[in-house]
Amino acid sequence: MDMSAFPAGNLIDLGPATQGFVSAAESTRPKPVVVICHERYGLVKHTCDLVQRFAACGYLAIAPDFYSDYDGDVEAVKRGDVTVDVADATVQHHLGAALDWALKNGADRERLNVVGICLSGSYPLLINAVRHDIAASVILYGGAQTKEWREPDEKRPAPYEDTIAAITAPVLGVWAEADWVSSVYDVLRLREVLERNRKSYSFRVWRDMPHGWLNDTMPGRYRHRESEQAFLSVLEFLDQVHAGAYPADKVRWDFSSDIRPDYDPGIFTRLA
Repeated sequence: MDMSAFPAGNLIDLGPATQGFVSAAESTRPKPVVVICHERYGLVKHTCDLVQRFAACGYLAIAPDFYSDYDGDVEAVKRGDVTVDVADATVQHHLGAALDWALKNGADRERLNVVGICLSGSYPLLINAVRHDIAASVILYGGAQTKEWREPDEKRPAPYEDTIAAITAPVLGVWAEADWVSSVYDVLRLREVLERNRKSYSFRVWRDMPHGWLNDTMPGRYRHRESEQAFLSVLEFLDQVHAGAYPADKVRWDFSSDIRPDYDPGIFTRLA
Protein backbone atom coordinates (compact mmCIF):
# COMPACT_ATOMS: atom_id res chain seq x y z
CA MET A 1 0.00 0.00 0.00
CA ASP A 2 1.56 3.27 -1.19
CA MET A 3 0.98 5.93 1.43
CA SER A 4 3.69 8.30 0.17
CA ALA A 5 2.75 11.94 -0.25
CA PHE A 6 3.50 13.91 -3.36
CA PRO A 7 6.73 15.94 -3.04
CA ALA A 8 6.34 19.00 -0.86
CA GLY A 9 7.33 21.15 -3.84
CA ASN A 10 3.96 20.40 -5.41
CA LEU A 11 2.09 21.96 -2.50
CA ILE A 12 1.04 25.59 -2.60
CA ASP A 13 -0.19 28.03 0.00
CA LEU A 14 -3.97 28.32 -0.28
CA GLY A 15 -4.30 30.79 2.55
CA PRO A 16 -3.15 31.40 6.12
CA ALA A 17 -1.91 28.11 7.62
CA THR A 18 -3.36 26.08 4.72
CA GLN A 19 -1.41 24.19 2.09
CA GLY A 20 -2.80 22.04 -0.68
CA PHE A 21 -2.28 20.19 -3.93
CA VAL A 22 -3.83 21.78 -7.03
CA SER A 23 -4.27 20.70 -10.63
CA ALA A 24 -6.29 22.08 -13.54
CA ALA A 25 -6.39 21.81 -17.31
CA GLU A 26 -5.33 24.90 -19.23
CA SER A 27 -8.33 27.10 -19.96
CA THR A 28 -9.19 30.78 -20.01
CA ARG A 29 -12.82 30.11 -19.12
CA PRO A 30 -14.10 29.85 -15.53
CA LYS A 31 -13.79 26.25 -14.40
CA PRO A 32 -15.99 24.12 -12.16
CA VAL A 33 -14.27 23.34 -8.89
CA VAL A 34 -13.95 20.18 -6.86
CA VAL A 35 -12.30 20.33 -3.46
CA ILE A 36 -11.25 16.86 -2.34
CA CYS A 37 -10.92 16.09 1.36
CA HIS A 38 -8.23 13.52 2.08
CA GLU A 39 -8.68 10.32 4.06
CA ARG A 40 -7.24 9.81 7.53
CA TYR A 41 -3.77 9.14 6.10
CA GLY A 42 -3.31 12.77 5.10
CA LEU A 43 -2.44 14.20 1.72
CA VAL A 44 -1.12 11.00 0.15
CA LYS A 45 -0.95 9.57 -3.36
CA HIS A 46 -4.57 8.45 -3.69
CA THR A 47 -5.91 11.92 -2.94
CA CYS A 48 -3.45 13.60 -5.30
CA ASP A 49 -4.33 11.07 -8.00
CA LEU A 50 -7.99 12.05 -7.60
CA VAL A 51 -7.05 15.72 -7.94
CA GLN A 52 -5.32 15.01 -11.24
CA ARG A 53 -8.17 12.84 -12.44
CA PHE A 54 -10.79 15.52 -11.82
CA ALA A 55 -8.50 18.07 -13.46
CA ALA A 56 -8.33 15.86 -16.56
CA CYS A 57 -12.15 16.03 -16.62
CA GLY A 58 -12.08 19.83 -16.80
CA TYR A 59 -12.21 20.74 -13.10
CA LEU A 60 -10.05 23.03 -11.06
CA ALA A 61 -9.24 20.40 -8.45
CA ILE A 62 -7.84 21.15 -5.02
CA ALA A 63 -6.90 18.97 -2.05
CA PRO A 64 -6.22 21.02 1.08
CA ASP A 65 -4.02 19.49 3.73
CA PHE A 66 -6.14 19.30 6.87
CA TYR A 67 -2.98 18.44 8.80
CA SER A 68 -1.17 21.59 7.65
CA ASP A 69 -0.67 22.63 11.28
CA TYR A 70 -0.31 19.11 12.74
CA ASP A 71 2.89 18.80 14.76
CA GLY A 72 2.69 15.08 15.54
CA ASP A 73 4.22 12.03 13.85
CA VAL A 74 3.21 12.51 10.20
CA GLU A 75 4.72 9.19 9.10
CA ALA A 76 2.63 7.34 11.69
CA VAL A 77 -0.46 9.09 10.32
CA LYS A 78 0.41 7.99 6.77
CA ARG A 79 0.80 4.39 7.96
CA GLY A 80 -2.58 4.53 9.67
CA ASP A 81 -1.06 3.98 13.12
CA VAL A 82 -2.40 7.34 14.33
CA THR A 83 -5.74 9.01 13.59
CA VAL A 84 -5.96 12.79 13.86
CA ASP A 85 -9.26 14.16 15.14
CA VAL A 86 -9.60 17.49 13.33
CA ALA A 87 -11.90 20.07 14.91
CA ASP A 88 -14.89 21.18 12.85
CA ALA A 89 -13.65 24.78 12.94
CA THR A 90 -10.30 23.64 11.52
CA VAL A 91 -12.06 21.75 8.74
CA GLN A 92 -14.08 24.84 7.89
CA HIS A 93 -10.97 27.00 7.93
CA HIS A 94 -9.01 24.83 5.49
CA LEU A 95 -11.98 24.27 3.17
CA GLY A 96 -12.78 27.96 3.25
CA ALA A 97 -9.19 28.76 2.29
CA ALA A 98 -9.33 26.29 -0.62
CA LEU A 99 -12.62 27.69 -1.90
CA ASP A 100 -11.49 31.29 -1.58
CA TRP A 101 -8.27 30.46 -3.42
CA ALA A 102 -10.31 28.86 -6.21
CA LEU A 103 -12.54 31.92 -6.52
CA LYS A 104 -9.45 34.07 -7.02
CA ASN A 105 -7.95 31.70 -9.58
CA GLY A 106 -10.44 31.04 -12.34
CA ALA A 107 -13.30 29.26 -10.57
CA ASP A 108 -16.87 29.27 -11.78
CA ARG A 109 -18.53 30.48 -8.57
CA GLU A 110 -21.78 28.71 -9.52
CA ARG A 111 -20.05 25.31 -9.63
CA LEU A 112 -18.21 24.83 -6.35
CA ASN A 113 -18.25 21.21 -5.17
CA VAL A 114 -16.73 19.38 -2.20
CA VAL A 115 -15.90 15.66 -1.89
CA GLY A 116 -15.33 13.92 1.45
CA ILE A 117 -13.82 10.44 1.75
CA CYS A 118 -13.99 8.07 4.72
CA LEU A 119 -12.84 10.07 7.78
CA SER A 120 -13.55 13.32 5.90
CA GLY A 121 -17.00 12.22 4.74
CA SER A 122 -18.72 14.83 6.90
CA TYR A 123 -16.45 17.67 5.77
CA PRO A 124 -18.58 18.73 2.77
CA LEU A 125 -21.56 19.10 5.11
CA LEU A 126 -19.52 21.04 7.66
CA ILE A 127 -18.46 23.65 5.12
CA ASN A 128 -21.88 23.85 3.43
CA ALA A 129 -23.46 24.53 6.83
CA VAL A 130 -21.54 27.82 6.99
CA ARG A 131 -21.08 28.56 3.27
CA HIS A 132 -24.09 28.42 1.01
CA ASP A 133 -22.14 28.88 -2.21
CA ILE A 134 -21.53 25.12 -2.40
CA ALA A 135 -23.30 23.57 -5.41
CA ALA A 136 -22.90 19.88 -4.52
CA SER A 137 -21.55 17.67 -1.75
CA VAL A 138 -20.20 14.16 -2.37
CA ILE A 139 -19.63 11.58 0.38
CA LEU A 140 -17.57 8.48 -0.38
CA TYR A 141 -18.18 5.86 2.35
CA GLY A 142 -17.95 8.25 5.30
CA GLY A 143 -19.83 10.90 7.24
CA ALA A 144 -22.34 8.45 8.72
CA GLN A 145 -20.35 6.39 11.22
CA THR A 146 -21.18 6.44 14.92
CA LYS A 147 -18.53 8.99 15.86
CA GLU A 148 -20.25 11.65 13.75
CA TRP A 149 -23.26 11.62 16.09
CA ARG A 150 -21.35 12.03 19.35
CA GLU A 151 -22.38 14.48 22.01
CA PRO A 152 -21.09 18.01 21.33
CA ASP A 153 -17.57 18.68 22.56
CA GLU A 154 -14.84 21.25 21.99
CA LYS A 155 -13.98 19.83 18.57
CA ARG A 156 -17.59 19.40 17.46
CA PRO A 157 -19.59 22.04 19.36
CA ALA A 158 -22.75 21.69 17.26
CA PRO A 159 -24.79 18.46 17.05
CA TYR A 160 -24.34 16.73 13.70
CA GLU A 161 -28.05 16.98 12.91
CA ASP A 162 -27.85 20.77 13.34
CA THR A 163 -25.09 20.82 10.74
CA ILE A 164 -27.20 18.73 8.37
CA ALA A 165 -30.19 21.01 8.95
CA ALA A 166 -28.10 23.98 7.79
CA ILE A 167 -26.86 22.56 4.47
CA THR A 168 -28.22 23.81 1.15
CA ALA A 169 -26.51 21.63 -1.48
CA PRO A 170 -27.71 18.21 -2.65
CA VAL A 171 -25.67 15.26 -1.38
CA LEU A 172 -24.38 12.27 -3.32
CA GLY A 173 -23.58 9.28 -1.10
CA VAL A 174 -21.52 6.33 -2.38
CA TRP A 175 -21.68 3.44 0.06
CA ALA A 176 -20.43 -0.14 0.42
CA GLU A 177 -22.41 -3.13 1.65
CA ALA A 178 -19.33 -4.83 3.12
CA ASP A 179 -18.11 -1.67 4.85
CA TRP A 180 -16.84 -2.26 8.41
CA VAL A 181 -16.74 1.51 9.14
CA SER A 182 -20.16 2.75 7.98
CA SER A 183 -22.79 0.03 8.04
CA VAL A 184 -25.98 0.09 6.00
CA TYR A 185 -27.75 0.99 9.26
CA ASP A 186 -25.49 4.05 9.55
CA VAL A 187 -26.39 5.02 5.99
CA LEU A 188 -30.09 4.68 6.79
CA ARG A 189 -29.66 6.92 9.82
CA LEU A 190 -28.07 9.65 7.72
CA ARG A 191 -30.77 9.20 5.10
CA GLU A 192 -33.49 9.62 7.71
CA VAL A 193 -31.95 12.82 9.08
CA LEU A 194 -31.61 14.28 5.58
CA GLU A 195 -35.25 13.47 4.87
CA ARG A 196 -36.47 14.84 8.19
CA ASN A 197 -34.72 18.11 7.38
CA ARG A 198 -35.94 18.09 3.77
CA LYS A 199 -32.51 17.91 2.14
CA SER A 200 -31.94 16.51 -1.32
CA TYR A 201 -29.75 13.44 -1.71
CA SER A 202 -28.89 10.56 -4.01
CA PHE A 203 -27.55 7.46 -2.23
CA ARG A 204 -26.38 4.15 -3.61
CA VAL A 205 -25.23 1.12 -1.60
CA TRP A 206 -22.97 -1.08 -3.76
CA ARG A 207 -23.23 -4.83 -3.18
CA ASP A 208 -20.20 -6.70 -1.83
CA MET A 209 -17.92 -3.64 -1.92
CA PRO A 210 -15.56 -3.19 1.05
CA HIS A 211 -14.63 0.08 2.69
CA GLY A 212 -12.15 2.01 0.55
CA TRP A 213 -12.82 0.17 -2.70
CA LEU A 214 -12.06 3.25 -4.82
CA ASN A 215 -8.49 3.47 -3.52
CA ASP A 216 -6.11 1.78 -5.95
CA THR A 217 -3.20 2.06 -3.51
CA MET A 218 -4.95 -0.56 -1.35
CA PRO A 219 -4.84 -3.81 -3.38
CA GLY A 220 -6.88 -5.73 -0.82
CA ARG A 221 -9.81 -3.32 -1.09
CA TYR A 222 -9.63 -1.87 -4.59
CA ARG A 223 -12.27 -2.99 -7.08
CA HIS A 224 -11.40 -1.62 -10.51
CA ARG A 225 -14.67 -2.08 -12.39
CA GLU A 226 -16.90 -0.75 -9.63
CA SER A 227 -14.44 2.06 -8.89
CA GLU A 228 -14.63 3.26 -12.49
CA GLN A 229 -18.43 3.10 -12.38
CA ALA A 230 -18.56 5.01 -9.11
CA PHE A 231 -16.25 7.75 -10.39
CA LEU A 232 -18.45 8.18 -13.45
CA SER A 233 -21.50 8.38 -11.17
CA VAL A 234 -19.86 11.27 -9.30
CA LEU A 235 -19.21 13.12 -12.57
CA GLU A 236 -22.79 12.46 -13.68
CA PHE A 237 -24.20 13.77 -10.40
CA LEU A 238 -22.13 16.96 -10.61
CA ASP A 239 -23.24 17.48 -14.21
CA GLN A 240 -26.89 17.06 -13.16
CA VAL A 241 -26.52 19.55 -10.31
CA HIS A 242 -24.83 22.10 -12.55
CA ALA A 243 -27.58 21.64 -15.15
CA GLY A 244 -30.26 22.56 -12.60
CA ALA A 245 -31.59 19.12 -11.72
CA TYR A 246 -31.71 20.00 -8.00
CA PRO A 247 -33.42 23.42 -7.80
CA ALA A 248 -33.71 25.09 -4.42
CA ASP A 249 -37.53 24.94 -4.49
CA LYS A 250 -37.61 21.13 -4.72
CA VAL A 251 -36.41 18.28 -2.52
CA ARG A 252 -35.25 15.15 -4.36
CA TRP A 253 -34.64 11.82 -2.64
CA ASP A 254 -33.07 8.92 -4.51
CA PHE A 255 -32.01 5.76 -2.69
CA SER A 256 -30.68 2.67 -4.46
CA SER A 257 -29.47 -0.37 -2.58
CA ASP A 258 -28.25 -3.82 -3.60
CA ILE A 259 -27.60 -5.87 -0.47
CA ARG A 260 -28.15 -9.46 0.58
CA PRO A 261 -31.44 -10.31 2.36
CA ASP A 262 -29.58 -11.60 5.41
CA TYR A 263 -27.33 -8.53 5.68
CA ASP A 264 -25.32 -8.55 8.89
CA PRO A 265 -22.62 -5.87 9.38
CA GLY A 266 -20.92 -8.05 11.96
CA ILE A 267 -19.59 -10.48 9.34
CA PHE A 268 -17.41 -7.90 7.57
CA THR A 269 -13.82 -7.51 8.70
CA ARG A 270 -11.17 -4.94 7.91
CA LEU A 271 -9.17 -5.62 4.74
CA ALA A 272 -5.59 -4.52 4.05
